[in-house]
Amino acid sequence: MGIQPKMKRGGKKERAPQRRILSIGVGFRIIRFFVEAEGYRTLKEIAAATGMPPGKAHLYLASFVREGMIHQDPQTGCYGLGPYAIQIGLAAIRRNDVIALSQSVVAGLRDATRCAAYVSVWGESGPVIAYRQDGYQQGSMTVRVGYVLPLLYSATGRVFLSYLPRDVTRPLLRGAQYRPATGPRLDAKATAQMARETIARVRAQGYATSESQINAGFSALSAPVLNHDGAIAAALTLIGPSQYLKGAKRAEALKLLTTAARTLSAELGYKA
Repeated sequence: MGIQPKMKRGGKKERAPQRRILSIGVGFRIIRFFVEAEGYRTLKEIAAATGMPPGKAHLYLASFVREGMIHQDPQTGCYGLGPYAIQIGLAAIRRNDVIALSQSVVAGLRDATRCAAYVSVWGESGPVIAYRQDGYQQGSMTVRVGYVLPLLYSATGRVFLSYLPRDVTRPLLRGAQYRPATGPRLDAKATAQMARETIARVRAQGYATSESQINAGFSALSAPVLNHDGAIAAALTLIGPSQYLKGAKRAEALKLLTTAARTLSAELGYKA
């Protein structure tokens, strides 16, 4: 016979708790310890950190060593993560598609801020919008999937400009001239100076902004999503009418955006 559902008052069935193998949960205390620990550790340190008697910890360690999850240094007798643990980590990273991961985040940002939200990745010609959700404060402004954003005068572009290696962005900046919303076009020297100032500012504050650069009367906020190597994997961006996205609403939207970007970064394996 299987596990029978319990009955709540009123005759409704109560879901039975999921069955699980307790020894696996106990053993993974050791794996979690090594995820946070740096380098090799002694049996005594592992037992103390996981709340196990040394004899019990040793049995789990011996099993993990046999399967390649843990490695024991033959010289010191200390333990560290093994080759199979590394393979599992790399497999998880390969399967962590930033676009798929970001879809629910983008929808949540749109609902919370009422602004258009999208995620962009790096393409051959610059940052490309890969997934979007139109905002409730959209007006006549539209952004489409596949649109390539400029490096120097979009919030998204400024994020990629600031977090990508210079040898990646340099070809696109070579000969580029900044086009301000008002006033004359800047020459190459002034544009290069602006790029340097933009990079310093965005790296210092952790996000980029633009005002009326792509669409007149609209503001944009963008934050980087970093992968396990600390390299930029994508940018999250919000766009809304400048008259709406200001003051307390702007501050709240910026907080939601940067929090979402940090959460996605953590899911991709980034550690601050």
